[in-house]
Amino acid sequence: MSKRILAALLCAVAIFAVACGGGNGNGAKGNTPVGGNEAGKCGGGETAADAWATYRKDGRSWTYKMTGDMKMSNTVKNVTDKGCDLVTQMYGADGKEMGPANTTPMKFETAAAANGPAVAAPKSKEEKVKCAAGEYESISYDDGKTWMMKKYPGIIVKSETMELVEFKE
Repeated sequence: MSKRILAALLCAVAIFAVACGGGNGNGAKGNTPVGGNEAGKCGGGETAADAWATYRKDGRSWTYKMTGDMKMSNTVKNVTDKGCDLVTQMYGADGKEMGPANTTPMKFETAAAANGPAVAAPKSKEEKVKCAAGEYESISYDDGKTWMMKKYPGIIVKSETMELVEFKE
């Protein structure tokens, strides 16, 4: 069950992280501007965030409290120019580990754009969102149901089923 939760979370992270250009924007060494736009600008004129910024610092960690009082801890390890490992540990409501930690190798790559007409980025909302871990500039692409940390794409600050309870830069 924990692998299904992890897979769903990673899918959500990927969807939100690429919402404004897929991570080929400014800030990532050697990356090119998004969609051929100048200076890494998205369609609306804002600068594209590095979709991999979250994973570029060894030791960065964050923990979520989830529905049912489960917790999920994530730690970035073994960072190189090409990728890293994301170590995820699930904890039950009793605080005990739910099996061994899962290590997911991540490559700092973005799939090439498909041929055809460009797809517009989803409409977004921005605001400061409070959670157990603090208050963060956040962005939502689903009308406020899920808030992602603006500085580090992919980290959920608050959603209907989880909340950030600890963040270590």
